[in-house]
Amino acid sequence: MKKVVIAVAIVLLILMNTVAYLLVYKKYNDLIDYFNQDSQLTSERLDGIDAKVKEMGAKVDEMSSQLDGKTEQVIADIRKDLSPRIESLETDIASIRQKLGMKAQLPKR
Repeated sequence: MKKVVIAVAIVLLILMNTVAYLLVYKKYNDLIDYFNQDSQLTSERLDGIDAKVKEMGAKVDEMSSQLDGKTEQVIADIRKDLSPRIESLETDIASIRQKLGMKAQLPKR
């Protein structure tokens, strides 16, 4: 009788250990999935910012080619055109920094 109780106790301990292992394994996989999704979203946002920067660079190149011999009005128009884009990029960067848990420190203009 004593051997049966010990055998049942051992079987119960093995089952409890297995269940605990499976619960921990599932939690681990959930965390890994979360971090992979978060990383993918951050990567996609950074790609979007990179595309905006390239677009802005192309616009600056286009405008600088038109600048040959132009007045201050052209420079003012360029600043006016680029200002919302720069603010948008700063907002995106601040959002990513906040998402990554970093203190958002945008340069003062």
